[in-house]
Amino acid sequence: MRRAISKILTFSYGTHYCIGAAAARLQGRVVLEELLRRCPDFRVDVAAGRYADGNYVRRHLTLPWRADAGAGDAGGERGPTAAPGSAV
Repeated sequence: MRRAISKILTFSYGTHYCIGAAAARLQGRVVLEELLRRCPDFRVDVAAGRYADGNYVRRHLTLPWRADAGAGDAGGERGPTAAPGSAV
């Protein structure tokens, strides 16, 4: 799906622009890259997705997806974890 970037108001614009927009985009990118690395067969059925009514916030009510467990190259690897109660 391609949309004109200038028409997307996810993080607002102008003086009210979200101060955390860059961090949110980076976090989303890292999550998606890791998901696709671990589950290369990850598929979304966009045609079967349903949107909520209304025009204030466009969001999915349903968006079916599938991924076979263990299909990626993770091999049980885990990233660093924080001890309970510690700051990350």
